[in-house]
Parts: sequence; structure tokens; C-alpha cells
Amino acid sequence: MTTHFKIILLGSKGSGKTSIINRHVYNAFNDEISTTNRNSYTMLRNQEENTSILLWDTPGSVNSSSITEHIDYNRPNVILIVYEANSKVSFKYACQYYKYIRLNTRFDHCFVHFVANKSDIITDSVKKQKYLKKIGFKTVFQFSAKTGEGFDLLKKKIEEDFSLKWHKSKISGKTNVHLLNIALAFSF
Repeated sequence: MTTHFKIILLGSKGSGKTSIINRHVYNAFNDEISTTNRNSYTMLRNQEENTSILLWDTPGSVNSSSITEHIDYNRPNVILIVYEANSKVSFKYACQYYKYIRLNTRFDHCFVHFVANKSDIITDSVKKQKYLKKIGFKTVFQFSAKTGEGFDLLKKKIEEDFSLKWHKSKISGKTNVHLLNIALAFSF
């Protein structure tokens, strides 16, 4: 039986969600990538560990209520809320996604992280980081899908999240060895 690890990327149009996935999967960046118009999935499989990682790319123009339905139904392990590091509008949308998710989903089953993409062209992120800390986020991941800067920190945090989830399930008597294997397989 294959154990699946699900990651959903949310954010405004043009925030770089698809580019983040491409950076992870292909270690590449494409300046001329087209806008995502519908949900798309990328599955990475590790046959030896019998695990897979499902990366769920969402369009930035998607209706918030349809996102929450998918979150409740698909139960992702990690939600990455992506915004453009140099855009107030993109940041505003990211905060709206977070508020909407908190109010309308049961997301106690997953970890949520803010990712400031396009950090290679960042202008001012101090106010944004202060606000995110105020609403409970200790870390905002500075990331550049273009250069790959920050990818290792984000990947490490997701691995830690999954290891923590594995540890909690072990304590509660629901041990699943594949959970730890998925965390280790995240870098395949």
C-alpha cells in the first residue's frame, strides 16, 4: 500500500506557485510559464519506500470556497500560502486565503506555511513579516523559484513537519512507518 503525502500551494495569480513546483521537481525555472487555469497535480513516487508526494498547484483566480472544499476532502499534510515578496496585493490575498481557511476548514490535520516567493527581487518585507508573526507565524520562508534560494530551508521545514506528524501518530498508537519514509523521500 502506497502512503501519500499531499502538499497544496495557494496564492494569488502570478505569485509563482507553479514555478516553486518546477523548482522542486525539475530544479529549473522558466520565465515564460503560462498562468495555471485549473487545478493540476504533480506526483513524485518513491517505489522503494512505497511512498508518493502529491504537489497540488491551484490557479490564483480560484474561488476560495472551492479551495476549502478540496482542503476538507483531500486533507493535505501541508498548505503553502505563496505570495510575491514585492507585492502588497499578493500579500493581501495570501492573508485572505489564510483567514478563509482558518474560518471555513478543519485544517488541524495539516501544517500551514507562508512562502514569500520572488525574494530575488524583494523590496520591503519587514511589515509583512511583523504582521505574520502577530497572527501566529514564527517563520516566513523567503524563497526564489528563479534562483532556488531558500528551497533547502523550506524543504527542511516540511520534512520536520512530517516527522512531527509521524511522531504524534506514534504516540497516539497510530504508528505508520511510511510517514517517516515520506519525510525522508521528500528530496527524491
